[in-house]
Amino acid sequence: MGLFPIALLSIPQNYFYNLIFACILVVSLLLFATFTKTLGIGDIEFLFVTCLIWGWYQTLLIIQWSSLIMLFIFVFTRKKKLPFIPALSLVTILCLFIQGC
Repeated sequence: MGLFPIALLSIPQNYFYNLIFACILVVSLLLFATFTKTLGIGDIEFLFVTCLIWGWYQTLLIIQWSSLIMLFIFVFTRKKKLPFIPALSLVTILCLFIQGC
């Protein structure tokens, strides 16, 4: 979160549309977290910043790949609760290196 202002200045995009999509994402994830008690506030904050900086398409790809990673980890460990933020940050870093966002 500390690098958020630098990221906003370094990536030229239309932040108005990203803000709208980020707010829609946050509201939908908060509703999902309220009913299922599965996502934490830290996950939602991380996805908000990701959507604000890189847009909705990249954020949905990050969510998809993070979910696949966590599904494989769940199959091998069989734990009931797993933290989602490590997978989100890993996929975000991989997207930075692969796609050069």
